[in-house]
Amino acid sequence: MGTEVLPWPFLVLAVVMALASSSLLYRWYPNSLIGPRRLSAGYGALWMVCAASAAYITFAPPNPPDSSHYPYWSAFWFTFCFLSFFCAAGTAMVGAPLVFFLSQRGAGTVQVILAASVPVSLCAAALITTGSPMAPMSFWQKAAFFVPFHAFAALCLAVAAGMPWSGRTERHGT
Repeated sequence: MGTEVLPWPFLVLAVVMALASSSLLYRWYPNSLIGPRRLSAGYGALWMVCAASAAYITFAPPNPPDSSHYPYWSAFWFTFCFLSFFCAAGTAMVGAPLVFFLSQRGAGTVQVILAASVPVSLCAAALITTGSPMAPMSFWQKAAFFVPFHAFAALCLAVAAGMPWSGRTERHGT
């Protein structure tokens, strides 16, 4: 019962962070190029990325458990809430402000947002490597996980938010 109850605060906090960040961004950028519906679609795409990643991590482990009593759904739910929390925190604090800033400056294209996700991924890997003595993975092993995950999340956020593939950004009505 512990894993079924424990993730709820992570998921609630993720939603609160996304809402708080969105309201602040629309206050700081009143003439935003990204409408609330598009930003909501971007966050929805991020939660789908988290669900797909949690399913892959949970249901396709490299060494599947021998027991038929392995709690797959509990593990999936916990992994989904955990990934959603960190994905929403990163998007609320770094991703969405960066997208708003770049789109306001006319540089908010999918390619620029994907390129900006790589240094963010490397910084996250460096912070986790220096701050976490529990995990025995090296910086490069963590970077090998973070860079593709962040790139895919950034791609989903940019596409769902309606960012153009190339050229200068233009104002979207929604």
